[in-house]
Amino acid sequence: MKTRDEVIQKVFDLRREIHKSKSIERTKAQDLAVSFAERIAKVSPTIFLLTDAGAVTEAFTVCRLLLEHFFNFSALLHTQKHFDILYEHSLGEPGRQLKKIMQNEEKLATLTPEHAQWAAEYLSHPDRENDPKTGLNWEQIALSGEPAGLYTAYKQYSCLYAHSTLASLSQAISEKEIEDLHENVWTIVEISRLLLREKLIKPANQPKA
Repeated sequence: MKTRDEVIQKVFDLRREIHKSKSIERTKAQDLAVSFAERIAKVSPTIFLLTDAGAVTEAFTVCRLLLEHFFNFSALLHTQKHFDILYEHSLGEPGRQLKKIMQNEEKLATLTPEHAQWAAEYLSHPDRENDPKTGLNWEQIALSGEPAGLYTAYKQYSCLYAHSTLASLSQAISEKEIEDLHENVWTIVEISRLLLREKLIKPANQPKA
């Protein structure tokens, strides 16, 4: 199981990459991605402090927020479109939620019976280790940067942590779940560091042709 000190060391490593990225000319999407990276660095140690204090429910709740920060961060580094989506959402466009519901209904209507059955089976197992469509684990999905894959990974783990939070309310949470929580927080911080370096810092330092 990852310790608090191990995660704090990774946070320091992430902060070094954040500091380097501040001296690079960035797009709006990249600039927002760096802001999310800063939030990841701030939130991650909190989860360990909470579990050390026995506040397990709160730790899992905060981890869902960490996941949201991470997948927004990753998507922003991979595509400008995600910035446009977040910006549109921030405006609170009237009727936007209704529009999304209508779009989802249209998508559902196009599903074949086979696809509908697959979707139902997938949604009933949100905590499975691998994405049944791609065979990738969530770290690989996040690194791929495919918007659909990022959303799939977020839904998988958001549902998993929601389940753990509910379990903790009934005092049914296991030590293994807490260990998995710590491992995932460590991995999120490490992947964030790698993504900043590979997607922002290295390309910016390459000689222009």
